This record gives sequence, structure tokens and C-alpha cells, in this order.
Amino acid sequence: MSHYNSTVSLTQGQPCLIGFSIKWLVEESKILNEVSSTGYRPMPHHATGLKSFVGRCREDSEGKRRMNATKSERATPSLTHVALHVPVVAESIAFFEAYCGMRVTLDRPTSDGTGSVVWMAEPGRERELVVVLIPDGTARRQADNDYSHLGFAVGSREEVDALAERASGQGCLMWEPTDEAYPVGYYCGVRAPDGTCVEFSYGQPLGMGSDNHLE
Repeated sequence: MSHYNSTVSLTQGQPCLIGFSIKWLVEESKILNEVSSTGYRPMPHHATGLKSFVGRCREDSEGKRRMNATKSERATPSLTHVALHVPVVAESIAFFEAYCGMRVTLDRPTSDGTGSVVWMAEPGRERELVVVLIPDGTARRQADNDYSHLGFAVGSREEVDALAERASGQGCLMWEPTDEAYPVGYYCGVRAPDGTCVEFSYGQPLGMGSDNHLE
């Protein structure tokens, strides 16, 4: 006997089919109610697949719940880039490559076609945080008591010393290697071509080796 038959045989030889049909109608009615609660409206000819359909509805509903929860968790803004308006983009690229190990990840022309806007990032972090270099800027003249800077972590005190020595030889060392109490650590400051101070540190509870410096 088909579930789609509009009539049910009441002959004495088929009581089990009547009972099955009634039980099926009750179960499918419950399923229809559950489907309705999800917001789905299946067509009548989908009736035989309702159980599997409800399963998909449940999965979709759970997926939407998780997606909404994730959106809620991400409601706080996250830092994605730092933009520097620099005099000569090529010089800044060379600096961040040589001192910071960064690489160009995007190079696009300016709206007037006279230059390029460049994105740079550490390998493996291209979709997390980038430095944006915008052309035709004015060089910064940072006062001695202005501690604005970009901060990079390195793997040892020796690396701080090596970077400071290189910067000193190139005439762009701003802060001699200095050792300060936690969480500042051991650091030096180097002047980028646009005048921005770039700090290299070891011993801070951030970035490379930070697990060794947590209190």
C-alpha cells in the first residue's frame, strides 16, 4: 500500500497496513511541525523524504547557529594594517625587506597612475597584518622624546645587537640597545627611510619567544 494513496483499505485482511498508515501519518505530522519550526516549507511531493530533509534542516540550523556565534565572537575590531605615507616607496620596501624580513604581497597603481601603493607582510602572516606604503609622503622628524614606533620581536639579544650594529653603520640607529624591566625587555630603535622609528626587541611577552617571558 502506498503512502500516497488517498484511500485506506478497511478489509479484514489488512489491519496491519491500516495501523502502519496511521502510525506513519502521526510520525510525519510531527516531522512536518519540526520542519515548520525551522522556517522551511517543503512541497507536498517531498513527503517521503521528510526524515532526511529534517536531518538537513537540523544541520543547516546548527550551521547557522555556529556562524552567528562566530560573527558575535568577531564583533570586536581586529588590527589588519598600518599605513605609512612615505617619500619614496622603493626605499621603504628595501628597508622592511632587509631589517624586518617582510615581503611585498600587493603592488597596485595609485589612482592617478603616477606611483604604486604597496602592501608588505611577514611570511605566513599575509592575511593577518600588513604595512601599507603610500607614495609621495613627507618624511617624519621624530623628536628625541617621541617614542612612537613600530615594534618587531626577534629571537635573541644577539639579534638586537646585530641589527643595532648594522643600523649604526648605516647612520640610522635611533636608540642604542637598552635593557629595561619586564615587559619592555632588551631593544633598540632604527630609523626607517621615511623617519618612522622601528623597534627590535627581545624579552617582551609578545611575538617570537614570548612563551619564555610571561609572568
